[in-house]
Amino acid sequence: MKLSEEVGILRKTLAYVLAIALTVATVSYTVVAQQRSRVDTVRARGKLICGISGATPGFSFPDPTSGRIIGFDADFCNAVAAFLDVPEVEFVNLTSASRIPAVIAGSVDVVFRTTTQTISRDDQIDFGPVTFYDGQRLLVRVGSRIRGLDDLRGARICVHAGTTSERNVSDQLRARGIQPNVIAFQEAAQAFNGLAAGRCDVMTTDASQLTAFRATAPNPGEFLVVGREFSDEPLTPIYQENDSKWADVVNYTVWGMILAEELGIAPHLGKLPDSLSTGERQRVAIGRALAHRPSIVIADEPTASLDPYAAEKIMSLFIQLANEFNTTVILASHAWRHVKELGLRRLAHQTQHLEDGKLTETVVSG
Repeated sequence: MKLSEEVGILRKTLAYVLAIALTVATVSYTVVAQQRSRVDTVRARGKLICGISGATPGFSFPDPTSGRIIGFDADFCNAVAAFLDVPEVEFVNLTSASRIPAVIAGSVDVVFRTTTQTISRDDQIDFGPVTFYDGQRLLVRVGSRIRGLDDLRGARICVHAGTTSERNVSDQLRARGIQPNVIAFQEAAQAFNGLAAGRCDVMTTDASQLTAFRATAPNPGEFLVVGREFSDEPLTPIYQENDSKWADVVNYTVWGMILAEELGIAPHLGKLPDSLSTGERQRVAIGRALAHRPSIVIADEPTASLDPYAAEKIMSLFIQLANEFNTTVILASHAWRHVKELGLRRLAHQTQHLEDGKLTETVVSG
């Protein structure tokens, strides 16, 4: 074959490959461009669909008087809706086994349901920030001999099916040479009822849930949370993968709620500005600024109008922001005690009168 013919074939082949690549790229771009964020879906619907337990005291449960869903997880659902400015939240009760399939199927927008972040689950869904850091313990009747894992030989153990608690206790017992005798229930409340009815000798799950079930029992004094924590349970919201706009909504809602707690303004989140005191308005303004995690913050007298505790908290938050996110923080402050205690670099402003009556201003490092 002549060289000219080889070059011609090469050109045709290259053109063909480029045409295929361009077609694939165009199709891929079109598919990506057509993808709709859940942000748009929720706003168009005018309602957030939030997955919860609905039966876990302290986290999500019906108010005994009004029947309205309340609790720690329910509050986060309401906050996400407020972030998006949608007027309604539809709560969907999910089991531990159904929560991840519900997220994958898109039947719920987000789930706040005492879900532990694990690497295996991360293959299926995305996790938001940790909202509650828990650990697993044991719940027994007061007269029980059980005071820890080493006492569980031969014991009947009530657990919530499909949770990390079920796997954790089995792993811990096998490591001690004890054959686990686990009785699994679809709901944590059913597991507690099993303990109360004598179907098992001990119940195990996150310590917060054990404490809540004990506190809401008709006879709390008959139960006791025992043993050391034997697991780490970082509880987080979960949502569909690969939707950064929706992830931002959920994540910044959580960060904003945590920041509001730290600033002491959480009880005032539903109030209008004119109903807040000067100090409360100042803390709200600081919260709005810090919630965006900016690259630079310039604050003029951020501790003015604040009590000493709140002032110290504000200054500590600025330092935390600078250290964790490499943020530049420039403060104008007369709170020299806080500046000194926190070891901040000081820039002092000096004014001098010259003999000809003019003024000079200099900034020097303190």
